[in-house]
Amino acid sequence: MRRDDKRGQFYLIAAIIIVISMIGFFSVLNYSKRTSFVNLYDLGEELRIESGEVLDYGFYNEFSETEIKLLLENFTESYAIYAGEGKNLYFIFGDEETIVVAGYQETTGNIVVNLGGASESDMHTFEIEGQTYDAVTYYPQGREVKVLIDGIIYPIDLKSGDYFYFVISQEIEGEKYFVEG
Repeated sequence: MRRDDKRGQFYLIAAIIIVISMIGFFSVLNYSKRTSFVNLYDLGEELRIESGEVLDYGFYNEFSETEIKLLLENFTESYAIYAGEGKNLYFIFGDEETIVVAGYQETTGNIVVNLGGASESDMHTFEIEGQTYDAVTYYPQGREVKVLIDGIIYPIDLKSGDYFYFVISQEIEGEKYFVEG
């Protein structure tokens, strides 16, 4: 074998090793991103189930509207502390007469709430300090309330009876992901 042939084999083997290493590295990155999104989706499913259980508990024990709102506020605060690291969690709950808008954000930010009217007095800005949970009670003017979270408008149709709505957002590698329910 000639010396040039051995050198060519060396470069070919080195190139194959580099390509295999790059494929492995990108596979790990892609798997990591997918796992983070799956965890966010699982968190949304868990929140759907847990919030349903909390509401069932309140209804079964014949809690008043005020007691149910307090129960939900305590639940959402506990849940935000449990699941909040690295995520933003927003909750809207109540009935046709009063709603509570609550949330936890990693950084300070605003939620804009339109209580159903067309005038500026029906628009409210709610600021959440970074890494804290906060809640505000509002009095809707109509059946439809719109909440602006992270640049997305979420219309909520207030039906008679209690309701619970949530949005969880997380930034993964520069992209925002949302789960709502």
